[in-house]
Amino acid sequence: KNQKDPQAKIASDLFSFNEAHKTQDSQGFSLESLKDVFENDAIRKVFFDAKDFIKSAKENDIDLIAFEDLSVINHLLNSSLRNELRELISANLGNDSEMQNFNNIFSDIAKNKEVEAFKEAEKKADFFCFRNFSIHQLYNIFYPKIFEQKLTTAYNSYELPLLKVLAQIELNGIKIDVEKLRQLSHEFTLKINELSTEIYAIAGCEFNIASPKQLGEV
Repeated sequence: KNQKDPQAKIASDLFSFNEAHKTQDSQGFSLESLKDVFENDAIRKVFFDAKDFIKSAKENDIDLIAFEDLSVINHLLNSSLRNELRELISANLGNDSEMQNFNNIFSDIAKNKEVEAFKEAEKKADFFCFRNFSIHQLYNIFYPKIFEQKLTTAYNSYELPLLKVLAQIELNGIKIDVEKLRQLSHEFTLKINELSTEIYAIAGCEFNIASPKQLGEV
């Protein structure tokens, strides 16, 4: 019931969770110290791509509830557009990340690279203040559209619950039969070579079958 309470508190990403499974940030705060916040259904937690955080929370025996995911909301509303926070900020808030000197940081995070700028505590704090406030602003813009476009069932009943399922699947991993995969790889290679030979014979020449351009010319 608190999910729809307009007065519910909103807490955007509290840590840098692009560094998977780290449970403590450079300031010494831990996930466990905020367990009561994460498991409080009166406090709405807003993320952009919450799955990695959910994985970290599960590993620390924390059940994240009353959370929202801006990336999921944006995907439902604009599935044909790139789902990147930096672009959403530029397109909807008019905040130029380059003017804020954060463009390189966004790029490094997207590439899972170490962010040199984060060696300066003040720079790191400035970036996450900017990022989190932007998430808060975007959430206030996008969330009402879920109701306007009648997507509340898809969002609340399918997309959000699926994040926890996917997180658990990634934590569990899968068993692989290496020998069977090796056998299949050999069989597929033989079949591909056989089909390629037939295609070359029909075309009257050899070409890169995987190239749409060459395929179009043939």
